[in-house]
Amino acid sequence: MAETPMIWASGARKEAMALLGSLWANGSTASRERIVETLLAGPPEDLLARVSEEDRERSRDRRIFDRLTVVARVGDPPLDPRLRSELDRIEAAYPEWAAPEGERAMFSTWSEFRLGPDTDFGVDDLAQLPQGELVSTLQGTTDLREGLLDAWKQFADTEPEGAIAVLELIAHSANPGPGDIWEYGLWGLRESAKRPERRSRILAALELVPDTLINEPDLARACADFLEAVAGSRPSPTGEDAVWRLFDRTLAAVADDPYNVQAADEHDAVSHAINNALGRLSQAFFALLFGRSLKVSSRIPDDLRQRADALVSPGVPSHRPARVIAASRLSYLFAVDPDWTQVSLIPSFDWAQDDTEAAAVWQGYAWQPRVDEKLWPDLRPFFLATFEPDHLARIGEMAKSLAQLLMLVGIDLDRDQLPAVAVRNALRSMTDRLRASALSWIETFLAQPDEPEDELPGKPPSRSADSLWNERVAPWLQQVWPVEVELRSTSTSEQFARIAIATNARFSDAVDLLTPFMVRTNAFYELHLLAGSAHPDLHPRATVRLIDALADRPSLQMGTGDLGPILERVRAADASIVNLAAFNELRNLVQANPQ
Repeated sequence: MAETPMIWASGARKEAMALLGSLWANGSTASRERIVETLLAGPPEDLLARVSEEDRERSRDRRIFDRLTVVARVGDPPLDPRLRSELDRIEAAYPEWAAPEGERAMFSTWSEFRLGPDTDFGVDDLAQLPQGELVSTLQGTTDLREGLLDAWKQFADTEPEGAIAVLELIAHSANPGPGDIWEYGLWGLRESAKRPERRSRILAALELVPDTLINEPDLARACADFLEAVAGSRPSPTGEDAVWRLFDRTLAAVADDPYNVQAADEHDAVSHAINNALGRLSQAFFALLFGRSLKVSSRIPDDLRQRADALVSPGVPSHRPARVIAASRLSYLFAVDPDWTQVSLIPSFDWAQDDTEAAAVWQGYAWQPRVDEKLWPDLRPFFLATFEPDHLARIGEMAKSLAQLLMLVGIDLDRDQLPAVAVRNALRSMTDRLRASALSWIETFLAQPDEPEDELPGKPPSRSADSLWNERVAPWLQQVWPVEVELRSTSTSEQFARIAIATNARFSDAVDLLTPFMVRTNAFYELHLLAGSAHPDLHPRATVRLIDALADRPSLQMGTGDLGPILERVRAADASIVNLAAFNELRNLVQANPQ
């Protein structure tokens, strides 16, 4: 197989890849064995000579990965187990790598198995060029430039030392542009930015790039994304001046980006923010702020306060993505600096002041909702207004978190300050799905672990499911849950049943309180939960009452698997239960539909 060395030749990549697929599909067993040996051996050392020692393994694996995916796509014959093991190893080591898309078949041309736009230069081609020639290629090539830039981004990802050296040359040149070289280079160097020595070189090179380039929208967005990656480094680079200098330049560049303003037909403020340059820069800022390990009420440090003000810019529509991101960190910001938060963020939650702003920041807050007894009084004046029907519609899917938050506040935080009538109206305004979501929070609340610090010797845990039901959940539901028949549904009924099942000794009380809110449903999952609980043995009559109220009879005819054993257990626990009409009806269903 004399052609096999072509597999690693970047100058003949198209032909080599086509030949590789053809030989695997149509070659002899001996030919395929040579392919296995060649791919497992990897590219020759001289091909990697220009790659730094620390990046050599990654570069080697990338070349093997590209070729293994070509062989894997042939399909018949399947990938050799040794190659499959090698591909699995590489995919586990580099989960961010994706094989080029396409049919699971042998590729005969470059365009069929190359991912991305057409180009005269692949990653391997760029790796073969001397640095000066690579700079000239990046700066001077206009034909098929999109494909070239895509290859440059991949080159920066797989051979970061070489890419950083190229950017340093460009930064020191008389013409440090065009900006797209930096844009795609920064995209490729995101992971490398987490290594301090590389990060410092990249930042130093960027400081030589003039503002006219940094202010180009595409490069400014790339800088914001790069800073978000930088902010995720451990240890945090929050004390590095160069990071903050790039932050300041990037904020100035993206502040007036027209994409900051959400389109009229775009309703997901969180999605808009996290896919927006200002939003990504905001995530970088708050990650770097968190990296300061600030204490409660320690205030935002002086060197960051002015930046925080410029970032959120209260009242400025183009800075709304920053306020959406800030709202998602509201609890943390309030704990660290309540004065700043009360002035710069809390007013945005007021529906009466600006309903567009309020809809956006409530979505941001609902993305990662946290509340405590200190923050709650500041949010309380605006919270219940969120549950007006048109406001819920504008918040969209994020309203699920707020419906659950309403339960948390009423049950576990501040029941006395929430008027029952207002809460009942809020529940009426919700969709059935939101009401079911609110009830699911109660189920989880009852199932939470006891808090050891509340326990005393010889005293039942104060946070047991029964104590929570008796002292908090039951009184709350009695006060606020709407009684209208038209608001009862299968989804809320199932949640009510699960709440009852989550109790222990108070199960009978819970069944008595909750069954009037139920309609019948298939109840398969709830029967499964009952079967796994002690309720049929300890509370046989309440168990039958719950099943009678919840279980739809036609559905039971289709599946009585859990019901039969439950009925046997309740009869064993209470022989007189055979006198109950509901028990006999259910038993007859089981007998008529044996499983």
